Amino acid sequence: MSHKLATTSPQNFTFFSVSRTNSSLFSGSNNKGLDNIKPYNVWDGLPEGYVPPSGLPLEQIALFLANAPCTLERAIKEVEAEMGHKFGCLISDAFLWFFGDIAEKMNVPWVTVWSGPRPLLAHLQTDIIRERVGAPGQEDKTLDFLPGFSDEFRASDLSKVIVFGDIESPHARMWHIMAQKMPQATVVAVNSFEAMDFKVTEELKKRLQKLLLVGPLHLVRPVPSEQSIVLDNEEEEKDGCLQWLDNHKPASVAYISFGSVATVPPLRWQH
Repeated sequence: MSHKLATTSPQNFTFFSVSRTNSSLFSGSNNKGLDNIKPYNVWDGLPEGYVPPSGLPLEQIALFLANAPCTLERAIKEVEAEMGHKFGCLISDAFLWFFGDIAEKMNVPWVTVWSGPRPLLAHLQTDIIRERVGAPGQEDKTLDFLPGFSDEFRASDLSKVIVFGDIESPHARMWHIMAQKMPQATVVAVNSFEAMDFKVTEELKKRLQKLLLVGPLHLVRPVPSEQSIVLDNEEEEKDGCLQWLDNHKPASVAYISFGSVATVPPLRWQH
């Protein structure tokens, strides 16, 4: 999305992220021709000599988020001083809800980005969901009281941080605050299109200042370089994904992605 904005706008962009991410996203071939977008490294929150535990990087994420508000606000001020002028807008992942507070201090618009309409509506309705089906033993209760949800959806189909457990736990509270902050955003950009989930989209329009459907985002990726195509082909030869797909009938395989950080345990698929 940031690459698409940079290639279609004369404005200048600063991309704040940790050094490992910036090194991956802004290598020579990936950043070719994008003179108006500059990466800026921020602290990842990890203490010196930190040894990450095995498994999902939940601890690293928690350490980053604990320091991120101050780290990013300081980084913004440093870049403004270096450029000699102020930022006119802040764009962030919805997960980084504190950008809304920073944007308010700066008196600039805040644009936040989210993955899909239905989970967004569920997060916005956290309090109602917990009130109706959040008690122990209500896992099989349907969600037909939610706009756009039918009786085919059960409480157990939602993320546990929305329905069950202590709402004041660090993980649940982080998501809850995010949901409370999103209606304050100037624009909420969602990776979807209106025909995908019309009823839910209409409900989101009622709850947000401005809903902008920008999906599917994979279609706005920059044209791959010859080098990246070669690397992709090498990965394909190793994994054999396309060869496996060729052995199946058209429209017979569904691909579900949860991003690159987390994967679904096998037992969850069986459920």
